[in-house]
Amino acid sequence: MLISHEELFLKTVQDLRSKIRVNKEYHLIRACGLCRHLLLDGTPLVYQVNRKYKLPITFNIKDFTDTPLSHDYKGSGGRTILPIGESKKVKLDEFLKTKIHYYGKNDFTVKEFIIAAAHYYGGVHSGKPDIKQEYLSRLNKFYHKETNISFWHMNGICKVVLKAMKPLENHIKKNISTGGFSPQS
Repeated sequence: MLISHEELFLKTVQDLRSKIRVNKEYHLIRACGLCRHLLLDGTPLVYQVNRKYKLPITFNIKDFTDTPLSHDYKGSGGRTILPIGESKKVKLDEFLKTKIHYYGKNDFTVKEFIIAAAHYYGGVHSGKPDIKQEYLSRLNKFYHKETNISFWHMNGICKVVLKAMKPLENHIKKNISTGGFSPQS
């Protein structure tokens, strides 16, 4: 490997942070590609790096435990993943399964938004959407908003991911500054 998993993790988190700051469509699409690398690949990068540090990785999200996903008169509904108001800390699996949008008789989870951005919109590569991902494309055209629904959700997802990565990022940086960093780990 040319660089260590720790270096790759730090650069990925840094890249994610810079893309969120720009907050433009292209940058959010690419940011979701980075989230896919961090959280969804066969062995997610965060797990590869955290094997050494064994820190708890939690995602602080809005608590929708007692709130059903509702929809408007157009048959669409969404909610923020950002921890506004009552919030809860969840592990990766629950974070990815959290339903944040409804459209066309489909619930959409955090994972499905990341995958759509990474595999359909071009975050990693662009390809043909499956039937469910096609609904997201229709949803964005249907509402004719300046910032479409998918990008609004992508922004929130990326912010939650970045905050969840912060403790591990800080721990690695502290380890580097004390001389404990192993470039080939």
